[in-house]
Amino acid sequence: MGDPQKLYAPSLFYLGLFIGALGLTLYPFSYSFLGSLADIPVAVFLGSYKIKYAIIGSFPSLTHSLATSLVLISLLGLSRRFKFLAILASLSTLLLLERSMGTYDPVDVAALLTGAFIGLMVLLATKQHNQNNNSDSMISAVLIAVASTSLAVGSYSQEPGCARYEGTTCVQQKRFANPVYMSYADLRSAVSLQPAKALTEINRLYLYKSLIFMNQKNQGIHIIDNRFPANPRPIGFIRIPGNLDISIRDDYLYADSYVDLVTLDLSDLTAIKEVSRQEEIFRFDAFQNIPSDIDFKYELIDSTRGVIVGYE
Repeated sequence: MGDPQKLYAPSLFYLGLFIGALGLTLYPFSYSFLGSLADIPVAVFLGSYKIKYAIIGSFPSLTHSLATSLVLISLLGLSRRFKFLAILASLSTLLLLERSMGTYDPVDVAALLTGAFIGLMVLLATKQHNQNNNSDSMISAVLIAVASTSLAVGSYSQEPGCARYEGTTCVQQKRFANPVYMSYADLRSAVSLQPAKALTEINRLYLYKSLIFMNQKNQGIHIIDNRFPANPRPIGFIRIPGNLDISIRDDYLYADSYVDLVTLDLSDLTAIKEVSRQEEIFRFDAFQNIPSDIDFKYELIDSTRGVIVGYE
């Protein structure tokens, strides 16, 4: 980038505006982009977070903290000390906003601190131009702080997306709801053989010997005796929360159960039982069992609490 001593106020001003505009422009698309990433567990200060939610939450915080710092450096014709204090004041405002709006997140705090720290490093690397301590500069500082706070409020206020389009027009808006969790302990004790029940929908169908296994999405598997195809007979239902797909080999049925893979012994159809479970080999999907018109605020999604089985 060249000698940092040659970074002048106008270039910092435009760079700050660019970073702020970039944050506002890209933030609405971050869900769709980051949602395609694999969920990678990361530990940040307290608790465990999924990286895509950490990035989504921290992205606007980082851009606004950094952009505000750069613009403060460029606009204020004051001493280096005053600019230093102005950046700290802006950071304090954003931290208070984070707490007061109920959106506190350690990852957000880290992003705000990082943006301010980069700004301070730039301040130390740039030349001092104007030492005039005047009222115009003070007014500029206040206006910048107000503008930055307004931008931050806008970024922290998530808006639900569109559930259904007709052409390019949104005809059904999503609505926010609160996720309902099933603990991992309950999930891992939920598999059971139950009496046959009415089949309401078919998600997957699997033929094995004289049997038909029909998956009911996120609920479990219907077992059908197909020895007489003209008169198939339901003989049972295997409850497997979060089940979407199955495979069978040598009388062992393999089925996903949200984040786990379970293996069931089919050698005795009257006493089907779970014989093994591989935990957390599938990615956590907050919306696996959620209608397309429902959305959650990312800060309400916490994979450490269990799997999401519904909403309220």
